[in-house]
Amino acid sequence: MAEEDPKRKLLLLIRDFAAEKSQGERRVSDLKKRFLDRQAHFETASNELEKAKRAREAAEGELRGSQAQLDRTCASLRAQEERISGLQGEISNATSELQAIKKDGDIRRDEFIRAMQQLNVKIRKFHERAFQALKACNAEVQTDMSIETANSDQTPKLENENNLKDLESEILSINAEIHGLEEECQQALHDVNAVHDEVARLERKVSLGEAIMLESERLKQLLGYPFNILRFLCLVLT
Repeated sequence: MAEEDPKRKLLLLIRDFAAEKSQGERRVSDLKKRFLDRQAHFETASNELEKAKRAREAAEGELRGSQAQLDRTCASLRAQEERISGLQGEISNATSELQAIKKDGDIRRDEFIRAMQQLNVKIRKFHERAFQALKACNAEVQTDMSIETANSDQTPKLENENNLKDLESEILSINAEIHGLEEECQQALHDVNAVHDEVARLERKVSLGEAIMLESERLKQLLGYPFNILRFLCLVLT
């Protein structure tokens, strides 16, 4: 029994050692598996991190591009608003100038009509006086012819000559006045044509400005919400 105890203890020790060795090998195997698993997770995480970095760089590039595009859009919007403001001022000035030109054209037309009416009155009076003078001259000539043999007095002839001279002077005066009125008429027609040309030019200018403003308003309505966001961002960034 005494000899079997050491052997038994040795066997127990060997068995315990073998059990511990087997357990240690299992632990090492488990640790290797855990290490490989952690390494696989690490590589996966590293790959995902690289992808995230590349995605971030791409997003930053797109953001810089969007920022540049936004800056250009804001600058374009500001330029368009300045242009619209300038067009509004030009349209207002052109409208005022157009009204003034139309008023001036109406005044010139009324003056020309009055001048022509006055000329017609003078011509009508001249025709009446000339008719009366010619009628009187014919009567005096007939009277002179009937009494020429009996009376040698030259007074009727002198009166006729004076009347004719007065008529000639009046004719010359009226002709000069007609010539002056014709020149005024030509100048008035020239002014009227110039006014019409200026009115047409201003109307085209006003029409163009209104068309541009209308298209701008349509563009704003089409853009709608994004357009307002862009304007807000422009104000914030500036």
